[in-house]
Amino acid sequence: MQTQPKKSEASTTTTMLNASYPTVENDNDTTIVSSHLRIKPVASEELALASVLPDPVSLGDVTIPASADESAPPQEPEEAQLLDLPGQVSAAAALVAPDIDPLSPGAIIKPRETDLQPKELVRKWPSTLMKLMNENDDDEWEPVMERIRTHADEIVIQGINGGQNALHAACIRYPPTHVVAAILAAKPQAALYQNFSGETPLHLASYSASEEVQALLVRAAPAAVSAQDKYGDCPLHFAARSGATYTLMEQLLSAAPTCVSLRNKRGVTPFWLLPRSYLEAENLEEIFDDDDDADDYRDDWELLVLFLRYAYFGADRPAPTRDNGELSYDWIVHAAAATPACPRETLKFLCHLFPEQAVRYNEKGYTPLLLAIQALDMEEPENWDENEDGFRENVDAAEVTLADAAQEGLPVEATVSQHVDTEYLQRALQKDTTQDENAESVISILLEWNPLAIVYGDSKGTMPLAHALLAGKSWQVVRRLIQACPRALESRDRSSGGLFMFQLAAMMSPDMDTVFTIARSLPELIAMTRRFAQVAQPGENPIKKKARVDDSYEMAE
Repeated sequence: MQTQPKKSEASTTTTMLNASYPTVENDNDTTIVSSHLRIKPVASEELALASVLPDPVSLGDVTIPASADESAPPQEPEEAQLLDLPGQVSAAAALVAPDIDPLSPGAIIKPRETDLQPKELVRKWPSTLMKLMNENDDDEWEPVMERIRTHADEIVIQGINGGQNALHAACIRYPPTHVVAAILAAKPQAALYQNFSGETPLHLASYSASEEVQALLVRAAPAAVSAQDKYGDCPLHFAARSGATYTLMEQLLSAAPTCVSLRNKRGVTPFWLLPRSYLEAENLEEIFDDDDDADDYRDDWELLVLFLRYAYFGADRPAPTRDNGELSYDWIVHAAAATPACPRETLKFLCHLFPEQAVRYNEKGYTPLLLAIQALDMEEPENWDENEDGFRENVDAAEVTLADAAQEGLPVEATVSQHVDTEYLQRALQKDTTQDENAESVISILLEWNPLAIVYGDSKGTMPLAHALLAGKSWQVVRRLIQACPRALESRDRSSGGLFMFQLAAMMSPDMDTVFTIARSLPELIAMTRRFAQVAQPGENPIKKKARVDDSYEMAE
């Protein structure tokens, strides 16, 4: 499917500026003006320049030698001039990359405050390497390769106008794989640098480099996969927006599975950006049909399964398979319910395809409803913005019926309450419901799918309402669970030592509406539990006190 990529302000501007930089000539040679590096402060003893390049580094199938001619003596870097800016560092400091392991998490190198960025365009090259990259023809990268071998320290010099280093500059020019491999072999930490727009080289490569180059960047610096630019986009946003292949998506997800639900400043996640043509299918057979029309269905379905697999199982565990080696889908509704970024229409579609999973427990003893209650609450974007999110074809989704899973209704006794002030509770449940009705929640979808799920607790006996209170869920979530089963207000939570729901709410809920409404709905039960709190009278046998408490417990039940 063709997508319209989101324009990158930094990459577009930088391309224009680099193309218009003039060359400043003198009597001897071209004068190259270098900016200071925007890097984290390092100790002065760490600022010594490296006189030779590192040992050969292997990146996949590409091995780059340390020097083209090992017999030749190492050449000294050309002396570079710094712009006269406040807070500038020495020339030595400007040419040395920080001592950071590119494979460690959280190793992103952010630019310093942009008050050092000039207000007007500085029309001079930050380094000879950057100048050569701009001047080379598509097939003439040898001068660049030679400069990388002899002056590797120039790779991490950042330009003043955009904050880009040489790897940024290469990644916006559709570079050959061996050029990027050479840069990473010499200075692997270059892949961790962010420019003034917060973009790493991997961000820019998503639109202006091959997938082989992107794979090199991911292997060299996995931490870059979770870096967010000034719009909140990570490289997985870029990949989903530009229609990346399954192979590249899997490499990105393997490096940073949590990015599936990472929101940008518009509240958009990479999951939201995936195409959803499979929604037009009536069943799995239609998705995997050999018909040409099913090709898009199958490709989009496989990306959906990939995202859910990494979100649910992480990078260290493969998805379960059947005896014949085929992928099992016994977990897929659980994964969708537990993944906050899973689109609502996708969840409904999965519920329609797999009705038997409604009250099925996973290996940890949770149903889809219990997993959804424990998951992070996440609102969906209100609309699709083609300028920001790219072009997406309209999907004529098939009609989905969610009642297939419910073989029988909720027992009458679950809706009848003995100690609840029913009149007050009904008024409280109906108050301010307009906002809830406008946005369909995951909880609402799962309860509509199978109302019986409300009476299925986990392996420890903790019921859905107790899970919501223990997780500190909002009144909107708690209200929906009470509406489904008012009798749950009178139950006790075994995992917390037998506390009633109003006690859990008072202890755990940050929402005063939840605390007040539950307590106000149970006046008889609260009065009854006063006997629980009374201490033993002088001379009272502890065994008799326990019997009194047990009798009160039986009355509440």
